Amino acid sequence: MSVAIRPRALGLYVFTLILLWLAGRYAARSFLVLFLFLVLILLLSLAWLAAAFMLLRYHQEFSTEHPVKGETVLHRIVLANECLLPVHFVRVRFKTVFPGIEQPQPDFSAYLPARGRLEREYRIHCPYRGIYTVGLESLELEDPLHLAVLRRRVWYRTFYVYPRVLALRSFSAGPERGERLLQGVSAGGEPDFTLYSRLRGYRQGDPLRHVAWKKFASTGSLYLKEYDSSAEPGVSVYFDLRLSEWPGGDGGPPGATDSARMAALEREDVSVEILVALVKYFLDRGVPVTVRAPGRSLYSFKGGSSAEFRGFYESTARLLFQKTLSPVALYHYDREGGLEGSSAVVVSHRFDPEILTLVEASLCGEDPVALVLNRCSQPESERRRALPWLRSLSERGAVIRLVDGPETIRRDLEGQPQW
Repeated sequence: MSVAIRPRALGLYVFTLILLWLAGRYAARSFLVLFLFLVLILLLSLAWLAAAFMLLRYHQEFSTEHPVKGETVLHRIVLANECLLPVHFVRVRFKTVFPGIEQPQPDFSAYLPARGRLEREYRIHCPYRGIYTVGLESLELEDPLHLAVLRRRVWYRTFYVYPRVLALRSFSAGPERGERLLQGVSAGGEPDFTLYSRLRGYRQGDPLRHVAWKKFASTGSLYLKEYDSSAEPGVSVYFDLRLSEWPGGDGGPPGATDSARMAALEREDVSVEILVALVKYFLDRGVPVTVRAPGRSLYSFKGGSSAEFRGFYESTARLLFQKTLSPVALYHYDREGGLEGSSAVVVSHRFDPEILTLVEASLCGEDPVALVLNRCSQPESERRRALPWLRSLSERGAVIRLVDGPETIRRDLEGQPQW
């Protein structure tokens, strides 16, 4: 609770009281009666405010706790005056729903009669994934003389709007490399570097990647770490969390238009929905999948069955776009750390030559790297600039998917690229 005094109104009222008191002392005593009357009115006004404040009740409810992007949340509020006196003025303030979205719940003022109720219902559309704050922020009551305001802070709801879940019937393109991408690089027998087994002596010609350096420091002899093999194939998905590209730099200039900001939000949502669709597709088919995304803190998920999809889906709340590294840097870091034997899919919303170079380099190696490029809201000039390179890679066997917008995600991931 907080109290605010209207200084101009209160100053005028106090000035009037002082004049009446002086007039009653030095002119006519009848002015003292008027002085006492105004003091009584002031006390009654403040007492009225205190009673109304203590006996004002509110209730609010929401139609869902976990909305999905595109859904509408119904928000119902009820104000009840349990006082025998009317509340002549109550102001209702709402929290901002989502930055950049028009506020569907404008603040309003109302009159509540004695034992009266006020009910209102709002429809809150959730066009983007993200964190929404919905509900009442405060209730403000004024006394009848408009001298003081009592503000009660009330609870509001913060919930995460999740991305849509799109079920794919297929994902993969091209003959041999597409099949290897879906199945993983091997059907088994690849070392799993999370399954440490034993040390063995170094033999001439062995790679030095898995040298046990602590053992070398203590004995002076080279030993290599050995790992058990995993019988399960796998796919690693590298997700691009960098901010959408804007004219003039990442993240958008301070004066960027609301339409440009909304386009960036939609583009990022499409990327997340692509990721969710791919992970669901692999898990439903029993293909172990690892998701890696560089950010202020590294996002990592690993699963192998459809039962683990729910946990992944809820964890997408941690996928926040920010100024961060390219997924290519994380890919190379993982490979240098020994995470080999897994095909990879890069999901990005940026035409990044570094990513295309990685896909091209994978054509000569054993580990296929596919690219899912989100072109939602991408300028036509940039699309034309990327097309020759993308077409060339596809003709040489690269697995490339181009997604044009939120309504074409399923079709674009299942079908051949439309060059």
